[in-house]
Amino acid sequence: MSRILLSENNSWFDELKIISNYPESHFENEIMRFSKDVFYDYHTLPFKQELSAQDIDKPARPDLILIKKDYQEWWFVEVELYKKNWDHTFFQINVFANAEINKFLIKNYLMRIAQQFDIPLIEESLLIMLDEIKQKVLVIVDEEIDEEKEKKVKELGAKLCYFELYRNTNDENAYRLFGEYPINYESESHLTNEGGQLKLLNENILNLNEGNIKINYNDRISTWILKKKRGKYFLECYGMNPLSTDKVYILIKDSKGKYHFKLN
Repeated sequence: MSRILLSENNSWFDELKIISNYPESHFENEIMRFSKDVFYDYHTLPFKQELSAQDIDKPARPDLILIKKDYQEWWFVEVELYKKNWDHTFFQINVFANAEINKFLIKNYLMRIAQQFDIPLIEESLLIMLDEIKQKVLVIVDEEIDEEKEKKVKELGAKLCYFELYRNTNDENAYRLFGEYPINYESESHLTNEGGQLKLLNENILNLNEGNIKINYNDRISTWILKKKRGKYFLECYGMNPLSTDKVYILIKDSKGKYHFKLN
Protein backbone atom coordinates (compact mmCIF):
# COMPACT_ATOMS: atom_id res chain seq x y z
CA MET A 1 0.00 0.00 0.00
CA SER A 2 1.47 3.36 -1.09
CA ARG A 3 1.35 6.44 1.13
CA ILE A 4 2.83 9.92 0.80
CA LEU A 5 3.50 12.52 3.49
CA LEU A 6 3.14 16.23 2.77
CA SER A 7 5.46 17.85 5.25
CA GLU A 8 3.96 21.34 5.02
CA ASN A 9 0.77 20.20 6.77
CA ASN A 10 2.11 16.95 8.28
CA SER A 11 -0.64 14.94 6.59
CA TRP A 12 -0.50 11.38 5.29
CA PHE A 13 -2.21 10.61 1.99
CA ASP A 14 -3.21 7.05 1.01
CA GLU A 15 -3.36 5.82 -2.58
CA LEU A 16 -6.95 6.34 -3.70
CA LYS A 17 -7.29 3.05 -5.54
CA ILE A 18 -6.56 1.19 -2.29
CA ILE A 19 -9.31 2.90 -0.31
CA SER A 20 -11.86 3.47 -3.07
CA ASN A 21 -12.95 2.06 -6.42
CA TYR A 22 -13.20 4.71 -9.11
CA PRO A 23 -14.11 4.54 -12.80
CA GLU A 24 -11.90 5.73 -15.65
CA SER A 25 -14.11 8.82 -16.04
CA HIS A 26 -13.18 9.92 -12.49
CA PHE A 27 -9.49 9.40 -13.23
CA GLU A 28 -9.84 11.46 -16.40
CA ASN A 29 -11.62 14.25 -14.52
CA GLU A 30 -8.85 14.35 -11.90
CA ILE A 31 -6.22 14.69 -14.61
CA MET A 32 -8.21 17.58 -16.07
CA ARG A 33 -8.50 19.16 -12.61
CA PHE A 34 -4.76 18.99 -11.93
CA SER A 35 -3.67 19.72 -15.50
CA LYS A 36 -2.83 23.40 -14.88
CA ASP A 37 -0.28 22.27 -12.29
CA VAL A 38 1.02 19.23 -14.20
CA PHE A 39 0.93 20.34 -17.86
CA TYR A 40 1.25 24.05 -17.15
CA ASP A 41 2.57 24.97 -20.60
CA TYR A 42 -0.33 23.22 -22.35
CA HIS A 43 -4.06 23.61 -22.77
CA THR A 44 -5.81 20.39 -21.70
CA LEU A 45 -9.17 19.56 -23.28
CA PRO A 46 -11.44 16.53 -23.62
CA PHE A 47 -11.23 14.96 -27.07
CA LYS A 48 -14.03 12.57 -27.97
CA GLN A 49 -13.79 12.33 -31.74
CA GLU A 50 -13.03 9.10 -33.55
CA LEU A 51 -9.77 8.94 -35.49
CA SER A 52 -8.88 6.66 -38.38
CA ALA A 53 -5.54 5.57 -39.78
CA GLN A 54 -4.64 4.13 -43.15
CA ASP A 55 -4.46 0.31 -43.25
CA ILE A 56 -6.08 0.02 -39.79
CA ASP A 57 -9.62 -1.32 -40.13
CA LYS A 58 -11.21 0.28 -37.06
CA PRO A 59 -11.23 3.83 -35.69
CA ALA A 60 -10.31 4.76 -32.12
CA ARG A 61 -11.13 7.66 -29.85
CA PRO A 62 -8.68 9.31 -27.42
CA ASP A 63 -9.69 10.81 -24.10
CA LEU A 64 -7.87 14.14 -23.98
CA ILE A 65 -5.74 16.44 -26.07
CA LEU A 66 -2.79 18.60 -24.98
CA ILE A 67 -2.06 21.74 -27.01
CA LYS A 68 1.11 23.63 -26.24
CA LYS A 69 0.35 27.27 -25.58
CA ASP A 70 2.77 28.43 -28.28
CA TYR A 71 1.14 25.97 -30.76
CA GLN A 72 4.44 24.18 -31.42
CA GLU A 73 3.38 20.75 -30.12
CA TRP A 74 0.22 18.72 -29.50
CA TRP A 75 -0.63 15.33 -28.03
CA PHE A 76 -3.47 12.83 -28.18
CA VAL A 77 -3.88 11.43 -24.67
CA GLU A 78 -5.17 7.98 -23.75
CA VAL A 79 -6.19 7.60 -20.09
CA GLU A 80 -6.08 4.08 -18.65
CA LEU A 81 -6.74 2.41 -15.33
CA TYR A 82 -4.31 -0.37 -14.52
CA LYS A 83 -5.27 -3.65 -16.20
CA LYS A 84 -3.59 -6.87 -17.25
CA ASN A 85 -4.56 -6.92 -20.92
CA TRP A 86 -3.26 -3.99 -22.94
CA ASP A 87 -4.02 -5.27 -26.44
CA HIS A 88 -6.78 -2.71 -27.02
CA THR A 89 -4.58 0.11 -25.70
CA PHE A 90 -1.77 -0.90 -28.07
CA PHE A 91 -4.31 -0.81 -30.92
CA GLN A 92 -5.45 2.69 -29.88
CA ILE A 93 -1.89 4.02 -29.66
CA ASN A 94 -1.21 2.76 -33.18
CA VAL A 95 -4.30 4.56 -34.50
CA PHE A 96 -3.52 7.83 -32.71
CA ALA A 97 0.13 7.86 -33.80
CA ASN A 98 -0.80 7.28 -37.44
CA ALA A 99 -4.15 9.07 -37.60
CA GLU A 100 -5.19 10.92 -40.71
CA ILE A 101 -5.73 14.48 -39.50
CA ASN A 102 -8.71 16.41 -40.85
CA LYS A 103 -7.44 19.79 -39.75
CA PHE A 104 -10.68 21.69 -40.34
CA LEU A 105 -12.86 19.13 -38.58
CA ILE A 106 -10.56 18.93 -35.56
CA LYS A 107 -10.06 22.71 -35.46
CA ASN A 108 -13.79 23.36 -35.40
CA TYR A 109 -14.33 20.73 -32.72
CA LEU A 110 -11.55 22.11 -30.51
CA MET A 111 -12.73 25.72 -30.84
CA ARG A 112 -16.19 24.62 -29.72
CA ILE A 113 -14.88 22.59 -26.74
CA ALA A 114 -12.41 25.33 -25.76
CA GLN A 115 -15.26 27.81 -25.53
CA GLN A 116 -17.08 25.50 -23.10
CA PHE A 117 -14.00 25.34 -20.86
CA ASP A 118 -13.18 29.05 -21.26
CA ILE A 119 -9.79 28.31 -22.87
CA PRO A 120 -8.67 31.05 -25.30
CA LEU A 121 -7.45 29.13 -28.35
CA ILE A 122 -6.26 31.15 -31.35
CA GLU A 123 -8.06 29.71 -34.36
CA GLU A 124 -5.46 30.57 -37.01
CA SER A 125 -2.54 29.29 -34.90
CA LEU A 126 -4.46 26.10 -34.12
CA LEU A 127 -5.10 25.42 -37.80
CA ILE A 128 -1.43 25.97 -38.73
CA MET A 129 -0.36 23.61 -35.91
CA LEU A 130 -2.73 20.86 -37.07
CA ASP A 131 -1.53 21.27 -40.65
CA GLU A 132 2.23 21.49 -40.07
CA ILE A 133 3.06 19.67 -36.83
CA LYS A 134 2.62 15.93 -36.39
CA GLN A 135 0.72 14.77 -33.34
CA LYS A 136 2.36 12.94 -30.45
CA VAL A 137 0.77 10.33 -28.20
CA LEU A 138 0.77 10.19 -24.40
CA VAL A 139 -0.62 7.33 -22.30
CA ILE A 140 -1.50 8.16 -18.69
CA VAL A 141 -2.06 5.25 -16.31
CA ASP A 142 -2.73 5.13 -12.55
CA GLU A 143 -0.29 2.33 -11.68
CA GLU A 144 3.02 1.05 -13.00
CA ILE A 145 2.86 -1.59 -15.72
CA ASP A 146 5.44 -4.27 -16.41
CA GLU A 147 8.57 -3.67 -18.50
CA GLU A 148 7.26 -5.64 -21.50
CA LYS A 149 4.20 -3.40 -21.81
CA GLU A 150 6.31 -0.27 -21.27
CA LYS A 151 8.60 -1.37 -24.09
CA LYS A 152 5.66 -1.98 -26.43
CA VAL A 153 4.20 1.48 -25.70
CA LYS A 154 7.53 3.09 -26.62
CA GLU A 155 7.92 0.93 -29.74
CA LEU A 156 4.55 2.26 -30.94
CA GLY A 157 5.87 5.79 -30.57
CA ALA A 158 4.05 6.90 -27.41
CA LYS A 159 5.22 8.30 -24.08
CA LEU A 160 4.09 6.72 -20.81
CA CYS A 161 3.16 8.82 -17.79
CA TYR A 162 2.15 7.53 -14.36
CA PHE A 163 -0.39 9.61 -12.46
CA GLU A 164 -1.28 8.22 -9.05
CA LEU A 165 -4.12 9.69 -6.98
CA TYR A 166 -3.98 10.06 -3.20
CA ARG A 167 -6.41 11.24 -0.50
CA ASN A 168 -6.12 12.00 3.21
CA THR A 169 -8.71 11.63 5.98
CA ASN A 170 -9.79 15.26 5.50
CA ASP A 171 -10.94 14.43 1.95
CA GLU A 172 -8.04 16.42 0.48
CA ASN A 173 -6.35 15.18 -2.69
CA ALA A 174 -2.76 14.86 -3.86
CA TYR A 175 -1.05 13.21 -6.80
CA ARG A 176 2.25 11.56 -7.67
CA LEU A 177 3.54 12.05 -11.19
CA PHE A 178 6.42 10.19 -12.85
CA GLY A 179 7.46 8.62 -16.11
CA GLU A 180 7.57 10.67 -19.32
CA TYR A 181 5.35 13.67 -19.91
CA PRO A 182 5.53 17.00 -21.76
CA ILE A 183 7.79 19.61 -20.20
CA ASN A 184 8.50 22.98 -21.78
CA TYR A 185 12.27 23.41 -21.67
CA GLU A 186 13.51 26.95 -21.10
CA SER A 187 17.17 25.93 -21.37
CA GLU A 188 19.34 22.83 -21.19
CA SER A 189 22.93 21.73 -20.79
CA HIS A 190 24.90 18.62 -21.59
CA LEU A 191 26.77 17.17 -18.63
CA THR A 192 30.06 15.30 -18.48
CA ASN A 193 31.04 13.10 -15.54
CA GLU A 194 34.43 14.01 -14.15
CA GLY A 195 35.48 12.19 -11.01
CA GLY A 196 31.91 11.79 -9.74
CA GLN A 197 31.02 15.42 -10.41
CA LEU A 198 28.95 16.67 -13.36
CA LYS A 199 30.51 19.43 -15.42
CA LEU A 200 28.08 21.92 -16.97
CA LEU A 201 28.72 22.63 -20.65
CA ASN A 202 26.15 25.45 -20.63
CA GLU A 203 26.63 27.48 -17.47
CA ASN A 204 23.83 29.90 -18.41
CA ILE A 205 21.21 27.34 -17.36
CA LEU A 206 21.91 28.12 -13.71
CA ASN A 207 21.96 31.14 -11.48
CA LEU A 208 25.59 30.79 -10.50
CA ASN A 209 24.83 32.14 -7.02
CA GLU A 210 22.20 29.46 -6.29
CA GLY A 211 24.36 27.22 -4.09
CA ASN A 212 22.28 24.09 -3.41
CA ILE A 213 20.00 23.05 -6.28
CA LYS A 214 17.03 20.64 -6.20
CA ILE A 215 16.87 18.45 -9.31
CA ASN A 216 14.16 15.96 -10.26
CA TYR A 217 14.87 12.61 -11.88
CA ASN A 218 12.43 9.68 -12.10
CA ASP A 219 10.13 11.01 -9.38
CA ARG A 220 13.01 11.61 -6.99
CA ILE A 221 14.35 15.00 -5.87
CA SER A 222 18.06 15.12 -5.10
CA THR A 223 20.17 18.01 -3.82
CA TRP A 224 23.25 19.12 -5.75
CA ILE A 225 25.96 21.58 -4.73
CA LEU A 226 27.27 23.99 -7.36
CA LYS A 227 31.08 24.25 -7.33
CA LYS A 228 33.60 26.16 -9.40
CA LYS A 229 36.98 24.68 -10.33
CA ARG A 230 39.52 26.05 -12.79
CA GLY A 231 36.93 28.44 -14.19
CA LYS A 232 34.38 25.67 -14.85
CA TYR A 233 31.18 24.85 -12.97
CA PHE A 234 30.36 21.41 -11.56
CA LEU A 235 27.46 19.77 -9.73
CA GLU A 236 28.19 17.46 -6.80
CA CYS A 237 25.41 15.34 -5.31
CA TYR A 238 24.63 15.85 -1.63
CA GLY A 239 23.55 12.43 -0.34
CA MET A 240 22.70 9.40 -2.47
CA ASN A 241 23.26 9.96 -6.18
CA PRO A 242 20.23 8.79 -8.26
CA LEU A 243 22.20 8.78 -11.54
CA SER A 244 24.12 5.90 -13.11
CA THR A 245 27.82 6.49 -13.65
CA ASP A 246 27.78 4.67 -17.02
CA LYS A 247 25.05 6.84 -18.60
CA VAL A 248 25.01 10.36 -20.05
CA TYR A 249 22.53 12.98 -18.86
CA ILE A 250 21.22 16.42 -19.76
CA LEU A 251 20.22 19.07 -17.23
CA ILE A 252 16.97 20.83 -18.14
CA LYS A 253 15.37 23.97 -16.73
CA ASP A 254 11.61 24.19 -17.30
CA SER A 255 9.45 27.29 -17.70
CA LYS A 256 8.75 27.38 -13.95
CA GLY A 257 12.45 27.43 -13.11
CA LYS A 258 12.50 23.80 -11.94
CA TYR A 259 15.41 21.50 -12.84
CA HIS A 260 15.27 17.98 -14.29
CA PHE A 261 17.79 15.35 -15.35
CA LYS A 262 17.11 13.57 -18.62
CA LEU A 263 18.92 10.67 -20.25
CA ASN A 264 20.77 11.78 -23.36
